[in-house]
Amino acid sequence: MGTEEEYPVRSSQDEHFENTYYSDFINNLEKVKYAGQSLNISTLNVRSMLPENLNHFFRYQGSLTTPPCYESILWTVFDTPITLSHNQIRKLESTLMDMENRTLWNDYRMAQPLNDRVVESSFLPGLRKGTFCRHDEIESKLLKIEGLITSLGKHIRSSAIGDARPSEHEPRVMSPLVLHFPESNTESYARAHLAHSMDLHSFTACMHLRTRPGEIQTVLSYSSQGNDNELMITVGYEVGLWIGNEFVNLPHNFHSRDWVNYCVTWSSHSGGAELWINGVVGEEQYLRRRYTVSPTGVFILGKDQDGFLGISDTDAFVGQITDVNVWDYVLNSAEIREQMSCEDTTSPRGNVFSWGVTPLSLYGGVQLETDYRCH
Repeated sequence: MGTEEEYPVRSSQDEHFENTYYSDFINNLEKVKYAGQSLNISTLNVRSMLPENLNHFFRYQGSLTTPPCYESILWTVFDTPITLSHNQIRKLESTLMDMENRTLWNDYRMAQPLNDRVVESSFLPGLRKGTFCRHDEIESKLLKIEGLITSLGKHIRSSAIGDARPSEHEPRVMSPLVLHFPESNTESYARAHLAHSMDLHSFTACMHLRTRPGEIQTVLSYSSQGNDNELMITVGYEVGLWIGNEFVNLPHNFHSRDWVNYCVTWSSHSGGAELWINGVVGEEQYLRRRYTVSPTGVFILGKDQDGFLGISDTDAFVGQITDVNVWDYVLNSAEIREQMSCEDTTSPRGNVFSWGVTPLSLYGGVQLETDYRCH
């Protein structure tokens, strides 16, 4: 069945203090006491009801807590528990009725055997009393970190010749720069530190990718305060484009395991969006006419930004990325085709996001490589 449900740790009891973030929710339970009743609570802030730290959680393949108890649920349990008062716990237990008009008393299951299940964590849990340090695993992780640090020193090269240094006004260019996303996980992404505003009435985004064809994977994600998908580009059987939380498919019939050049253009004036693959343009699609991309947000590569939980790895990118550039205007056909050139001096760099110039912070094992597309 494959359903995914996400839950915080089960509430623990506290004798004295009421959890005010849950007050509106619990005080309105009387209005939805019986099955089939519904209520709209406009003042409910779900985010404040969850733990402050959503990055530390456990996951395991489990089951429903009520009959028929199908083992088809992916449980997400946050490390930080939620605390409710005794009075709030009593209201939860005594207000809601089941299908047989009985209160939901003792609505839990006893701890079940693991049965070869694996419980994963998004962090390294602290050692508690009676636990043992697994030296082999820690040593393996340290060796991996050491290898990543070594690769940083070996593979980053400046495009400056000899001892020549860029002038005070000339940005330093790191070239060739290839990012390798070796596996799909919740922490693997690269965050850009943009110097140019994303206040876009039009744009061109170009990139070279080498990945498995077919699977939907997020390449570029820009999330604003109002829209999780303010601007997002995914690749797969079709290229997906999100602007202002609206989506359009850009179909194509090109599939390759080698390096592929993608360019996506969009103009607010007409709402027209075009996909170029290796210099060939596809059919124009339309979305978000007269829209302006929000200027304040977070720009990352390799992962969708959920905004709310930020832990989804469903469409995480796996493969290699290079030559990502974003402009605040639509390039002409000649400029787009120049993106395929291996002559570093002929390919224009983006004025919003410039590959090798815009600073990047790498997370979750994203690696720097020199397996450049032109070598």
